[in-house]
Amino acid sequence: MIGKWTLERVAACTEGRLTGDNASFDRVVTDSRKDCRNALFVALQGPRFDAHEHVNEARGKGAVGALVSRDVSEVPHVQVDDTLQALQKLGQANRGAFTGPVVALTGSMGKTTVKEMLRRILGEQTCATEGNLNNHVGVPLSLLQLSPEHQFGVFELGANHEGEIARSVSWVRPDVALVTVVGRAHVGEFGGADAVLRAKSEIFSGLQTGGVAVIPAGQPYTQTLKKRVPEGCRVLTFGLDGEADVRLDITGTDADGYCRAQVLWHGESAGELSLSIPGVHSVYNAAAALAVTAALELDVSEQVCRLNGFAGEAGRLGIRRFGTLTVIDDSYNANPDSMKAALSVLASRHETRKLALLGSMAELGAESDAMHREVLDFASQLSVEVVTVGHWPVSDRSGEQFETSDEAGRWLSAVLKQESEPVVVLIKGSRSVQMEKVVNMLQKTGSPD
Repeated sequence: MIGKWTLERVAACTEGRLTGDNASFDRVVTDSRKDCRNALFVALQGPRFDAHEHVNEARGKGAVGALVSRDVSEVPHVQVDDTLQALQKLGQANRGAFTGPVVALTGSMGKTTVKEMLRRILGEQTCATEGNLNNHVGVPLSLLQLSPEHQFGVFELGANHEGEIARSVSWVRPDVALVTVVGRAHVGEFGGADAVLRAKSEIFSGLQTGGVAVIPAGQPYTQTLKKRVPEGCRVLTFGLDGEADVRLDITGTDADGYCRAQVLWHGESAGELSLSIPGVHSVYNAAAALAVTAALELDVSEQVCRLNGFAGEAGRLGIRRFGTLTVIDDSYNANPDSMKAALSVLASRHETRKLALLGSMAELGAESDAMHREVLDFASQLSVEVVTVGHWPVSDRSGEQFETSDEAGRWLSAVLKQESEPVVVLIKGSRSVQMEKVVNMLQKTGSPD
């Protein structure tokens, strides 16, 4: 956090009332199970929880005070009407005290990978969203992580309905705003593809005057995104398209699907990039990250060197080997477009048997069955063997079907014990299906059992 934060300052920022002694703190927590030492505990409420019940626990673990919406015993506290809105005001205030460049990014795919690429490029003095803290609670908590030691801020903004990004970007107030791709993630929640496009473009509404909008080149929605950029801001494009300001031309691919690409900045070479994460879409993500560095007026050639060898996070297209078995772990989440991208990586492999364990995709609304069938059809065209987990429509293109990832894991165990030839397995699905359980089983035992 930036500056000296006290309970009195919290009361002033939130128009709250302080009860008890004033005290200073250096961080904010919302979960009493975590380390609360020298922290302000924010008592959030939801349909099935009320953190006011844990204020005393947080105090006992070292919290100096609490932010509450009702009176709580003898714990020093600031009382407000709504603790969530108060938390958001605190995040805004801390962001307002930060003088370095700030990046906000959103998109239907790739935003977390691009964020991690930027964290690697920009270095240790970068405050970046941890995990997927990208919603109305996570964004202010992330902004409260900004400190005087940081030189850059990189914040991921997620949404499943219109208006959500407009609200969160108003707290972030970025100098650079990136849309990675506009696809079909959460399309059921948004109510259609046009609504997804409108929602993603909301990120530009928070751009500071003179800021830069970074958008994909050569897409059907490119011109629409450009029209949403406010006057006084400029546009920078990226991609694998010849018209992109930052363009990556793929020059080779190894046996694991890791790509090499020539980086071009306004048509001039900025070096060659090698990634340790497979797939053409990973090169696309790298183009987005490098475009952000160009928007920050950093030397693109130097940033290419920093990004070389990037391997990504667990559950995001990581490749693991267990004897003759190769696992492509893309278990973190799924939507129709990311499913197709991962299946393309699987199809490019050289192993004798190519197997996809696919968990069902959530939040697709009325188009859910059609989009699941689309994925199955795509896998069939690639001659990939598919095993489905969770709710999938009945189709003659799908093979084995299981209700849970545990059942699928046991089936995989039995199958692999009978295999002597090399096998590659893609594991992917929405968070609700818990496909990571199969990966964790392999990681713990070294072999399925």
